[in-house]
Amino acid sequence: MRFISEPDLTTSYALFCKLRPFYDQCQNGQCKIHENTQFMAEPLKKQNVISSSNLDELVSEVVCSPASRECAYDTCHECKSKKCQYSYGEDKEVSMNITYKQWVTKKVPRNDAASESQPETINITDKVEVQCTIQELVSKLQDNITVFKKHRFNIWHQYKIYKDVRDELKEHECLCHMDFSENYSCQFNNEKQSMHFGGRHKQASLHTDVYYTMNGVTPFCSISPSRLHDPAAMSVHLDPVLKQIREANPR
Repeated sequence: MRFISEPDLTTSYALFCKLRPFYDQCQNGQCKIHENTQFMAEPLKKQNVISSSNLDELVSEVVCSPASRECAYDTCHECKSKKCQYSYGEDKEVSMNITYKQWVTKKVPRNDAASESQPETINITDKVEVQCTIQELVSKLQDNITVFKKHRFNIWHQYKIYKDVRDELKEHECLCHMDFSENYSCQFNNEKQSMHFGGRHKQASLHTDVYYTMNGVTPFCSISPSRLHDPAAMSVHLDPVLKQIREANPR
């Protein structure tokens, strides 16, 4: 994609994603804690209240070491009272209103209830705009950073342990990495017009996984008409795979 770097050429994000190589995946599916904290940091950076909107840099301002559990869990006596550096400036009033976005989960009326046994409301996650003063947003960001640094350490620690286990597998061990189940909308090769609208397509569950042994790595995917994603359903998806693993690796 050399042409993308030409200084006299501009392109939209949608076109960039469309033309990217198949092996280059766009970032997606950030968790709510990451997203909401990032949404708070960006407008404060635009107002030059904070020096950076990079969450890793903000965490580094309030901990001795990002890899320290004591620092992440506020048990370190050196940094548990540290806060991010904020600068309001002479021309910046702390009472000035500022707008930022947040992912929120809320209850909404259910319109497709087929029977009285179904709940009247459902939980949906939506992105909304929030308005407050700069001083209030600074306080909210500081609270979120306290939660985020613990969340960030947990992710880092889990990946480290995961990598250590994967790199040191014994002959009698197997590591199975399960992803979230996805719903896949099925379609006919030729469809009448009424099938195109109204959510009439059937769905199937795709359960994507990969397992590691000393002999290498094996990705796999199972498909089912059931749309259940609970632990019992995952166990049913995995049952034939575990049998196959034992047959291929008797020890």
